[in-house]
Amino acid sequence: MDETTNNSFRDKLAERKVWLAVILNLFCRGLGYIYIGELKRGLLTFVVLMLLDSILILSYYLFPPELWLLLLIVVYLFVFSWLVFDTFKRTKKIYRDYELKKYNKWYFYTAVYAIFVVIFSLWNNYYKDMLIDTYVVPTQSMDSTVIKGDRFIVNRAAYGLQAAPFNKYFCTYNRPVPGEVVIYVHPGMRDEVVPKEEVSYIKRYIGGPGDVVEIKEARVYINNVYYEDPPLVKHSEKYVKSKLVNSMLFPTGCDWTENDYGPITVPQKGDTLKIDMNNLQQWKIFILREEGAVVYDDVIIKSVLEKGIYIVKKDYCFVLGDNRDQSLDSRFFGFIPVENISGRAELILYSKVPDGDFKWSRIAQRIR
Repeated sequence: MDETTNNSFRDKLAERKVWLAVILNLFCRGLGYIYIGELKRGLLTFVVLMLLDSILILSYYLFPPELWLLLLIVVYLFVFSWLVFDTFKRTKKIYRDYELKKYNKWYFYTAVYAIFVVIFSLWNNYYKDMLIDTYVVPTQSMDSTVIKGDRFIVNRAAYGLQAAPFNKYFCTYNRPVPGEVVIYVHPGMRDEVVPKEEVSYIKRYIGGPGDVVEIKEARVYINNVYYEDPPLVKHSEKYVKSKLVNSMLFPTGCDWTENDYGPITVPQKGDTLKIDMNNLQQWKIFILREEGAVVYDDVIIKSVLEKGIYIVKKDYCFVLGDNRDQSLDSRFFGFIPVENISGRAELILYSKVPDGDFKWSRIAQRIR
């Protein structure tokens, strides 16, 4: 080999940095292998790990949530430890004697990374919309079952399958039962036809379509049967004894208090409501929401008054917060369409409020 050929060969050699190969493999699965010239292994790694992710997500429905979380941690610790070890070993073999491939270009790495991000984002959104998702508790309305700062797992397939990305059920097979903690899309406050923003909240499901809900001295009754509060439900003695009527309660014009409320019947699809000027204010917003109005609509209301009846189009439910005296729930904003329930809260992953301490004791707690 003459000197010119020798120099040309040396120009094609480049040192492969072990630390860079490891980081690329961890943050973009398989890219580290491509960096060290193993294109097929890199692509295979990406595909295999995506399949593993899918299997682990689906396994959520085979194990109790706590056991599933432990399985997840163990499997990923093993996989990423192996990935680090294998990348280190393979990079060390070539180190300074690596002959550059045609695809060892920054723009090729960028393209691979971009494709990875797109595919992973689509995959992630699909599983979040269809199967499981995580939420952060924004308020104190469910203290101490879940507290502000808790991040928890939501089983989005608990009651049916939802069509991503529209969050609408195309198949339902279960209904929530009283006592389950659910996530729902807020329908708006009592006097809002359309909510100011689309936001999800967490509350305890109390009554479903057709149920009669009543609260007597802070004790909840469903169809005249006493419903025993879960252990972590909180009441303030001051509020329990208060007989002061709250004008903000639903429905408009009722003379109830937060702890002496009802009885009230939860509407169900097909119910016939008798509407006249005496009870129009109680049902006005409910009717406008069902009819899809975006503002107050005189035409809709006039038509209902002329008929004297209104046929309910959806099934509804009634929810309460566990922090009863500090919760804006169905006592204040009314009924929630059952279709607005997007899943069941099942397991706390961890808890940390902004600028606050990490609450280790809440890791992997079941939500009951």
